[in-house]
Amino acid sequence: MGPYVAGDTLDICGGTLLAGNYTSKDPIELYDLTSGDQLDYITWDQEDDKEGGMIMTSQFGFPKTETIVAGSTKSHEVKIFSRETCKEVTTVTGFSGPVVALDMDHLGQNMVIGSKMGGAVLLSHTSGSE
Repeated sequence: MGPYVAGDTLDICGGTLLAGNYTSKDPIELYDLTSGDQLDYITWDQEDDKEGGMIMTSQFGFPKTETIVAGSTKSHEVKIFSRETCKEVTTVTGFSGPVVALDMDHLGQNMVIGSKMGGAVLLSHTSGSE
């Protein structure tokens, strides 16, 4: 049937299409652009009794070949997933409302996250100096 796309949830990296879905079951899907075949999917919560997702924003992270970033309107959080394992790497929580927008700079050092109830938050990553 294909993805139920809502918001800014589509991204392309090489020959792979990322589609975030406004569903709680398997809300992130990866497709081959040439064949249209589904390559993989990502479950929001690894616990069977929890439902999350309801994705309104997703994209390949940095570097694009290694991570996927997505925001949930249901659990009010952002998760970063490994492309290789399709498992969660980290979670950003504490938003007072649904996460509806996110973007990263081209170096992967800054991420802006927009929440429906709490405006925008800037997260910055800086390397330690030696």
